[in-house]
Amino acid sequence: MVADASPTESDPAPMVTRAKEVIAVHAEDADGWCTGCAVEYGFATPHPCTARRWADRTLSIAGRPWGTGT
Repeated sequence: MVADASPTESDPAPMVTRAKEVIAVHAEDADGWCTGCAVEYGFATPHPCTARRWADRTLSIAGRPWGTGT
């Protein structure tokens, strides 16, 4: 599920759309666990999980030309 946060695609729209979907699902519950990992994978994972970190990173570089973000 997790992909490179600095894609070389000319159209970032699909990655941005997927990142927004991931953020909607992988939210923090009242005890600090990721709700998305619990539902999708059955894992008790501290928030932010790997999927959420990927989505946050992808959106943070979405406005930059691909391949130039750090």
